[in-house]
Amino acid sequence: MRFTLTFFRVFLLLDLAGGAGITYGECADPDGVVCALVAHSLTKTLPSSCVAAEQGATILHVGKCVATVDTRCGVTGGMDFVCGRSLAAGGDRTYDNMCYAEKDWAIIISRGRCSQK
Repeated sequence: MRFTLTFFRVFLLLDLAGGAGITYGECADPDGVVCALVAHSLTKTLPSSCVAAEQGATILHVGKCVATVDTRCGVTGGMDFVCGRSLAAGGDRTYDNMCYAEKDWAIIISRGRCSQK
């Protein structure tokens, strides 16, 4: 079940990111890196969605992770809002940038502010 949910998230995220060169049922090419939440609550850049699924990782977004354990997130040069679903706190919220979203273990839903419901 976890594998199915992780794979579903991958294809949802890839659809939001414009496909990233991946089609249904295929693994990512070497350029299809993903940022994922792996064991011990660490974010890590993995080479593909398939590697993430094999490791039981939860994909946060397509592309390299921007936050590390030692990263202090800042807002230099303006805001670059992203809408994310927090795995830690639950629910959707707008983050100032990708770094803050990763630190909160948020699955990125879209760029920009979350829509008001």
